[in-house]
Parts: sequence; structure tokens; C-alpha cells
Amino acid sequence: MNIDRMEFIIWMERLMDRLDLLAERFEKAEKKRSTIDGEELLDNQDLMLTFKISARSLQCYRSEGKLPYYTISGKIYYKLSDVHQFIREHFSVPVKAKTMAILIVFDILNRNHNTIYHQRMPFVDLPKPNQNQLMYLLL
Repeated sequence: MNIDRMEFIIWMERLMDRLDLLAERFEKAEKKRSTIDGEELLDNQDLMLTFKISARSLQCYRSEGKLPYYTISGKIYYKLSDVHQFIREHFSVPVKAKTMAILIVFDILNRNHNTIYHQRMPFVDLPKPNQNQLMYLLL
């Protein structure tokens, strides 16, 4: 059984048309499934992978009413805007930023002879430390 070049090309074009049709159907189904009121929905797996948290942590956030969710066909979804709001309300400044603030305080303390200007670092609430406390915080 020998297939000539033209027949092979015709079969490949048919196959590619089928794959394109399946891809279009898949994209349409995905768009319908992953939005509500024009807003993107995330499932448990998306949140667990993105934020590196466990399913139990998500369950706790839902149970405590901290993270709103929607159940569609037995599967749990979260609106992207709700996730952003949750992050803004429940997570603090990263440790790196706090460390940077401490270094700024230390620098200001050294330059200004024990005078600290809190207005230069509005993102962190720090008590007025003395020099010994600053050295301890930096360690």
C-alpha cells in the first residue's frame, strides 16, 4: 500500500482542520466555564498552586468567611476580585520590606544622632527603637 504525496497532503489538511475545530470548541467551553459576569474565576487548584497553600488552608478561609466562594456543579470557584480583596485585607507587608524599613531606621538613626523620622517609612509601624534594639532587630 503506497500513498502518494497529494493524498498525504489532503489527509494532513483534514487532520489539521479537525484539530483546529476541536481547539475552537475547547476555547469556547473554557471561556464559558471560567467567567461569571465577565469576571475570571479561579478554582482550588489555581489558588493552591499560585499561593503555595494547602487545600485545608483554603477550607479554613472559606469556613471563617474570609474568602467568598461559589459552588458550580459541585466544584468551588473564587472570583479574581474577591481573591485580590482577600489578599489586601489579610496579608501584611512582606518580611523583606520590613527588613528594609529597619535598615532605613538604622541609617536615619546613625545620621541624625538618635533622631528617627517615622514619616519616611509609612508602610511599617515600628516603635521608636534605641540603638541596642536596632542591632537586635538586624540580627
